[in-house]
Amino acid sequence: MTVVAFAGGKTAGHFHPARNIAEALVRECRSGAAPQGDALVSPFFVGAAGGIEARELPLLGYDHVLFPLQGWTHPFPRRRPGAGDAAGTRSLPEARTRSFPRRLPA
Repeated sequence: MTVVAFAGGKTAGHFHPARNIAEALVRECRSGAAPQGDALVSPFFVGAAGGIEARELPLLGYDHVLFPLQGWTHPFPRRRPGAGDAAGTRSLPEARTRSFPRRLPA
């Protein structure tokens, strides 16, 4: 049996296409030569414990592992388009210069 790993998820836009591909692989790889029509492919999912896959994978019965993941936080605040210094934000190069001053050799 071949194990095919699917990674990603947390949102339906990532999980549902992976699930559909897994179902198609299992369906297409069933063989009359295999005992009782067993699948020759076994999908294995890797995803986020807080995502849609945490609710759906147990119902589907696929092998899976879920990790407690969270998004990456940016060190600098995101700027809205058109929001300049009037909104209290600086450009990224200016923020880097002020936050991390360059030291000249002594």
